[in-house]
Amino acid sequence: MRNDWFGSSPVTTFIALGIVATLVSLAVFTVQDCGLLFFNISDGMWMSQRVWYTLLAAVGVLFGLFTLYVWSPAFPRILIGIVTASLASQVAQSVHALPIQSLRWIAICRVCVSLFVAICLYVQFRRMSRSTESAA
Repeated sequence: MRNDWFGSSPVTTFIALGIVATLVSLAVFTVQDCGLLFFNISDGMWMSQRVWYTLLAAVGVLFGLFTLYVWSPAFPRILIGIVTASLASQVAQSVHALPIQSLRWIAICRVCVSLFVAICLYVQFRRMSRSTESAA
């Protein structure tokens, strides 16, 4: 009875939007951070794009906080906590201007987080595909 609310339509919609917002935000901001690191492009987006992607990252942060509260296994909680911190730093960077030297270190950390998430998703996908192949 405790988790009856979890299967409700609003929660399912929020989870779907949160997953999409998190993955799209990570991808977009990783490309932006790589542009800063490799090509010294600190602001490659139009203002309207920056606003929409910042709002998307804010939804990802809310989803991450929700997931931290609900999820019980330790490793996924640590992973979503790191991703939430990465997205929160992007939202904070959009609100408060930082010097370029500080942005470089933050960009390196965010790119490392994104690569770590990509590797974890790949390993999880491979593990799930092996288990379905052995079960069949």
